[in-house]
Parts: sequence; structure tokens; C-alpha cells
Amino acid sequence: MQISPPKHLAPYIRHYIFLENSGEDMRSLRLFTDGSSGLILSGDMNLYADISQDRMPLSFFYGTLNRYKDFFSKGKFSLIAVVFQPYFMNILLKTSAKDIRNQIISVEDVLKNRMEIFQEKLFNKVNPLTIINDLNIFSPIFYRKK
Repeated sequence: MQISPPKHLAPYIRHYIFLENSGEDMRSLRLFTDGSSGLILSGDMNLYADISQDRMPLSFFYGTLNRYKDFFSKGKFSLIAVVFQPYFMNILLKTSAKDIRNQIISVEDVLKNRMEIFQEKLFNKVNPLTIINDLNIFSPIFYRKK
């Protein structure tokens, strides 16, 4: 399910995407080379990098990509992808686009535990529209504090 942000966040956020797998089967996921960076929020996902099989953090930022980035998950999960406008992550992390290109950065490394409430809501299967609404309320506060 893809959801547009409210108008006041549209300069920062392109859209939200909610994905869920209620089965135990393995699923492939792909980040696209569309010039966007973003944030993946999850509360319970076993996500692995496709080639190295390194386990990914529960929630992470990703920089713009030169090529597709494939992952696979094991078992049930729910996640929300916050797809940023192309320039926004550079502003948020106060770094150049080159420094974060093709990078995965743990949310905890940047924000400590400030996203835990959203991870817990995903883990507890709260309605994704409620979580996105909460993110919309939280986002302006978060952007000002950075």
C-alpha cells in the first residue's frame, strides 16, 4: 500500500509504503534506483542482504543507489518505507550525497531510540495508517531537532 504524505511534508517525503508478509515463506525485497533515499521501519523483520547474507538492522536509512539493492526476509514481517525526496537525507544527516550513496545506516546510530515507538507499533500490528499518521505528527519535530 502506497500513501502520500500531507502537503506540509511533501517537500521532504515522496510517499510511504507499507509491506507485510503474514506467512513463513522467504520473500525478496528490492530498493530501486529512482534517485530517492529513505527510511525502512520494522519491528520484527529478519532482513538479510542478498549477497552477503548479513542481517540488516530492524530499521535503517538508505542512501541513493547506483543499482538495485536486493534483500530477503525470513518469516513474517511488517514494515513501513518512508521514501524521501532526493535531497532530504543529505539535509537530515548533514552530509553530502556522495557520502551516503549506496549506504545503509542503522536508525539507532543516528537517532538512538527515537524510532522505537514506531517499531513497537509495527511489532504489535497497529494499523499502518495510524502509524503513518503518528509519523506525520512526529516528523516536523524530528526535522527541527536535527
